[in-house]
Amino acid sequence: MLVAAGDNLFDFALADYAEFWRGKREGSCLALYEFPDREQVKQYGVVEVDADDRVVSLVEKPEQPKSNLISIAVYVYRAEHAALLPQYLEEGNSPDQPGHLPGWLHTRVPVYGYRFEGEWMDIGDPQQLLEADNRMRARVGLEPRGQYSLAS
Repeated sequence: MLVAAGDNLFDFALADYAEFWRGKREGSCLALYEFPDREQVKQYGVVEVDADDRVVSLVEKPEQPKSNLISIAVYVYRAEHAALLPQYLEEGNSPDQPGHLPGWLHTRVPVYGYRFEGEWMDIGDPQQLLEADNRMRARVGLEPRGQYSLAS
């Protein structure tokens, strides 16, 4: 099962991601981005992986991030791992924050991190939405906007 949060803008090929996941036969996967700004990393799920790319730590919005590798809320779950969702909820975990499920899941079953090359933006943030809009506008020769609006 592929789950992708709607506030993601990314340019990696999902086919490459699926190929990586298939190579990790028994695991589910998270898409990971090396975020350049260590301060902004605190807004995301920070991930640590081992030499085989297996997730060993996933902490949502840490005060002191241990890395700049973040989960971007694009997940591939094996069917038997997705079947653990009722247990996750029965234990009182958040039904509204998708990043918490892989944080819980990686301590029970193999979960791997797919590091992708390319661009990623969290367009749920108004400033990043404006930046993303201006990048797209530049690609087609339009002038940049000073602010984002659905009206213009």
